[in-house]
Amino acid sequence: RKNQEKKELDNLKKKKDIISNISALINENESIKLIYNRFKSLQEEWRNIGKVPINEVDDLWKNYNHHVELFYDFLKINRELRNLDFRKNLEQKIILCQKAESLLNNSFAKNSFIIQDLHEKWKEIGPVDNKYSNEIWKRFQDATKKINKRRNDYYSSIKEKNRENFIIKTKICSQINNLLIPLPQSHSGWKQSIEKLDILSNKWKKSSPIDKKDLKKAFNLFRSVINNFNSHKNNFYKERKNTNKANLLIKINICEKAEKLSKSKDWDITGKKLIKLQHDWKNSPFVPDHLSSKIWKRFRNACDLFFNSREEYYKKNDLEKIENLKYKERIIYKLKNFKLTG
Repeated sequence: RKNQEKKELDNLKKKKDIISNISALINENESIKLIYNRFKSLQEEWRNIGKVPINEVDDLWKNYNHHVELFYDFLKINRELRNLDFRKNLEQKIILCQKAESLLNNSFAKNSFIIQDLHEKWKEIGPVDNKYSNEIWKRFQDATKKINKRRNDYYSSIKEKNRENFIIKTKICSQINNLLIPLPQSHSGWKQSIEKLDILSNKWKKSSPIDKKDLKKAFNLFRSVINNFNSHKNNFYKERKNTNKANLLIKINICEKAEKLSKSKDWDITGKKLIKLQHDWKNSPFVPDHLSSKIWKRFRNACDLFFNSREEYYKKNDLEKIENLKYKERIIYKLKNFKLTG
């Protein structure tokens, strides 16, 4: 930037020197042709010099144009030469008008920078005949105004779209807060809310861009509602973990009682106790399968061990009764067929 500023100041000095040289031509005693050629050479040198500080552009151009006009007046060159110069200037300005007008058919991109460059070139071109001066300037000005309007409309549409995206982001944050009304009271309820949160978060991210001035506000609001959601979720699962732990202890206690009774031979009383423990298990608080499955297997194995043993015992006992019945029937048969010997 410092190098650019230095270069622009150097260019300013060069252009001021050219203005001084043009002014000095008035006092030259050489032929009109030589003076005019030197004048054209100075104009060419002027055009080839780069940019000057922007705050100096207008005054510098006015000063330059003023001395050019003085030079033309001083020379009193023949009308044909003057008109030729005017025609060349007019042709160059027409070309600039055409370039400006062609930008109206292009999509908005860097048109603003191109227009700025065209304006600078316009100022570098000398005067034209007065009868064309206003007309050509109006043509150029109309084209640049239309381009500037298109540029302004483009930025306005971007600003409006950014504003709409900011409103969308704000509404999404409200929708995230509404996921907690009422607070989910189960794992499945929180699972559904988390799925909805993922959808809303992706929607929030896709509603871009927004104005830079709103970025921090939008992000802080989003982070706040996400933190609030996660805080309630973490509290639920923390309490759920403690509840599951307490409920699991209840099931462990029932299981241990069943295991103590599993090898008992008091079929009637123990059977009633185990049936009561099964009822207690059924009515015990819920514990997720991944925590209770091992305890459930232990409890079921203890119950199966007892009831299978009892069933086997009764089955064996029934077989003995059948055999005893057959044995007694055989005795009765013998008694019926018994004959006294006398």
